[in-house]
Amino acid sequence: MKNTILIISLLVIYSCKAQIQQSQNIIPIENYLNYPNDIPDETYLKDVNHLFDKFIGTWVGTFNNKNYEITIQQYLYQSNIRPILIDELLLRYKVTDINGNVLADTTTLPDDSVYVIEGRYFHENEAIYQLSYNGYECHHTGDFIIAVVNNNTQLNVGFVPPLELDCPFEFNQSPQLFPSSFTLTRQ
Repeated sequence: MKNTILIISLLVIYSCKAQIQQSQNIIPIENYLNYPNDIPDETYLKDVNHLFDKFIGTWVGTFNNKNYEITIQQYLYQSNIRPILIDELLLRYKVTDINGNVLADTTTLPDDSVYVIEGRYFHENEAIYQLSYNGYECHHTGDFIIAVVNNNTQLNVGFVPPLELDCPFEFNQSPQLFPSSFTLTRQ
């Protein structure tokens, strides 16, 4: 039985690697914006130039009496609708108050959770990466913009909420979890 499970596991891993290798069209991830509406089928938008490496890791800091711990990892997105693959960053976070009470924690959620902040694309200069954020509250949503600075020791984070949201009044009373900008230090 164990041998059967091992053989099936190896076949699944080989199949996934074969699917990636069969993608005929490998495009550097920094060129994602060149395909705003239509990524061609059989395309792999790949981090061929290792631009993600400087972001990957754990970052911590304190701002407005809240402690922030952010973990960033690389993830391979595989579309269920079309034969495309996209390398992206996933950002998980834990926010506590100054007493250590947990305000939000996505560190144990699966990769496909809507609460895990999902990467989108590099801006034109390739130093700034944009991610999409959906929080636990209706108005806790928007975009994260991140950049690594100071010899890859600090992460500048900008949070941009949407201009308009249609939330029931009671949701508009809770404070925003993230400030508009803050800096974290690599661990």
